[in-house]
Amino acid sequence: MLAGLLDVKLHSSLSARISTCLRLVGADNNIKTMKTQKEKAKRREESRDFFCVVSDAFRIFARRSSRVLGSAWAFAVAILIIVIWGLTGPAFHYSDTWQLIINTGTTIVTFLMVFLIQNTQNRDAKAAHLKLDEIIRALKGARNEAYRSGKTCRRRSD
Repeated sequence: MLAGLLDVKLHSSLSARISTCLRLVGADNNIKTMKTQKEKAKRREESRDFFCVVSDAFRIFARRSSRVLGSAWAFAVAILIIVIWGLTGPAFHYSDTWQLIINTGTTIVTFLMVFLIQNTQNRDAKAAHLKLDEIIRALKGARNEAYRSGKTCRRRSD
């Protein structure tokens, strides 16, 4: 009986050591896997091409710009610039250069704002479509065909 008890303790002690070793080996494998994944992510990040970097930078810039330029403060600053420009007219005798300054400034701002507005509209449309797609998928019996607006031409068989 004593031999059986010693055998059980030895067996449980041995199995405990084996399971501890296996856990350590598993943990070591997990650490190696995490290192490998981090290395792969780092290589992927380094291999991004120039277009991706520029695209990401523009996306971030466009989001921040739309947040700032769409505010009431931006509108107030624009009005203030126009008022200051108008008040400086008599000092410059309403010259061609004075007019050219506001024309050039508004042209540049308009040109750049076209891209920011288009980016914002694309982002909003994509969000709306994703939400609508989710609703269609969630509703049983919802149709997923495209709706064709407008009248179709019918040929008469005269």
